[in-house]
Amino acid sequence: MIRTLVVDDDFRVAAIHAAYVAKIDGFEVVAEAHTAAEAVDAVDRLRPDLMLLDLYLPDEHGLKLVARLRDGHPPVDVIVITAAKDADSVRVAMQGGALHYLLKPFGFPVLRDKLLSYAQMRTRLSALRDADQRTVD
Repeated sequence: MIRTLVVDDDFRVAAIHAAYVAKIDGFEVVAEAHTAAEAVDAVDRLRPDLMLLDLYLPDEHGLKLVARLRDGHPPVDVIVITAAKDADSVRVAMQGGALHYLLKPFGFPVLRDKLLSYAQMRTRLSALRDADQRTVD
């Protein structure tokens, strides 16, 4: 199971995203967080594999949170889910290691496809022993 943390300041949106994740085989939601502080606590305590992250949090911008989590916290993969359409946010998210960047609003099929792509990548990486360019590609 891919343990997933859903982070969104809007309780309703977080619940919708959590319900979407729960519909996909191989994924489970381990927690919902509504602030950056709650997200850090959840990452430290629960050690999720994946975090679905809104950028607009009340106590810290999501991109700053990602950078902070990279220093001294358990590793967690990130898919950004946001209304932020500016190129700088996309660029900084990708530089920070975000695997996907989804713009709100979107339907279940869009998130499902991104999550299945993520699951496929994890499967391939776990089976990888020695990498050559072809297997990396």
